[in-house]
Amino acid sequence: MTRDPIFPKLPAELLPQLAKTLGYDPIAGGTSPKSLSTLSHPEQVRWLDAHRNELEDHISFVGSSFLSYMVGNGKSYRHLVLDMAEKLGTAFRLQDNTADIEKGIVGKV
Repeated sequence: MTRDPIFPKLPAELLPQLAKTLGYDPIAGGTSPKSLSTLSHPEQVRWLDAHRNELEDHISFVGSSFLSYMVGNGKSYRHLVLDMAEKLGTAFRLQDNTADIEKGIVGKV
């Protein structure tokens, strides 16, 4: 899967809410493995910040058909943003950067 350059720039403090919204609740490793949702908020922030690729993969899984994802054709974060903008009727150009398209989505919502 192609990694989107904007995903690493998301503030770490937003990652727990994103994980919760997506129903992403993996086992967070360590000396005493627990599910992510049972960790304190600061622990969730630290764990998700260190595991951004896994969270991005989950976003791709949620936004792609199962078959596409399983054969390695999961949608990139940018592709999911473009799909959302199109579904909402947000005005954008394909050459716009992902952050600008996201701003358009937020403005539309």
